[in-house]
Amino acid sequence: MTSRYPHHVVFFTLLEKKQFDACRMAVEAMIDGLMALPEPDDGELAQLHLILCLCLLGSHDCEAAGEKADVAQFLARKLKDGQLLEEALYRSGTSYGRAGQYRTAIRRFTDCVQCSTEFHRGDAFFGRGLCYDVLGAYSFAIRDYEEAIRLASASNPVLARKARLNLAWVFILRRDFPQAEGVLAQLASETEAAVEQSVQLQIAHDRVHMAHLKGEGRNAFAQALFILREAGDDYPHIRAHTAITLMALAGVSEAEQDAFTLGTLGKRLAALADRPDLDEDASREMQSLERRAGTDCLAQSLLKMRQVLPGALKAQKMTRGTQQTRGVR
Repeated sequence: MTSRYPHHVVFFTLLEKKQFDACRMAVEAMIDGLMALPEPDDGELAQLHLILCLCLLGSHDCEAAGEKADVAQFLARKLKDGQLLEEALYRSGTSYGRAGQYRTAIRRFTDCVQCSTEFHRGDAFFGRGLCYDVLGAYSFAIRDYEEAIRLASASNPVLARKARLNLAWVFILRRDFPQAEGVLAQLASETEAAVEQSVQLQIAHDRVHMAHLKGEGRNAFAQALFILREAGDDYPHIRAHTAITLMALAGVSEAEQDAFTLGTLGKRLAALADRPDLDEDASREMQSLERRAGTDCLAQSLLKMRQVLPGALKAQKMTRGTQQTRGVR
């Protein structure tokens, strides 16, 4: 995002340095100053609300960020400024998507792709595809990812690679393994992807997950552990993905305690990567495992990781007959 107002450059400097609170307070003070004028500049107010949206996203207050982008959207419509409106709709969709309000995000992204300026069109298709993906509407997700790839291939190779990775993952979830392998093979052959470790690690993970779904778990477990080690501290989203896959492999192998430990690790890494979708995946797997294996394995896993006191496990056993079992939240 860039602003049309040169004196806003200080805000982008603060954002770049991740000084989100300082940036937010400065922007709010400028908004208050503009609102005190008899005829405030609606264009500048819209730009300031978009900067405020980015501040709030940086502070993980995603719903509030969406609300600020919606203010910018209202002002852009008032000004009949198509490019500003597209920016506001895209930022709103991104914010609500990160807040887990996927249907609202889809509406914003849909309005964005219908704008005539096409400034954020590829990004909006990708964002909407991700929302459909999380909701399990895979046919719609595939369509949007493919459109994002078409739009971004020439001008934004990073976005095109992200869309291809997500497209392959949707094919994997649909058990359409030949299609998934075709996308992964094409991605792996690209010059840029070949030297980008994060892309190669993600491709390796996706192939391991395919092996798991095909029932080829013996080799998949060792390969997943290798990916987890190779990712190190640099790629928490890949480590989260891999921990969740390892959890599924451990569950199939009836190593329930280890599976719960891996699920907890997956949730921690998802939080570190700011990926609520992966956190939801880990929670679903843990809930399913808890229904199959009971709560004792979960409690033992937490005890092993020093997340509960030894007395808590004893108290749980004493009250088992009088309390209902709670699922993992």
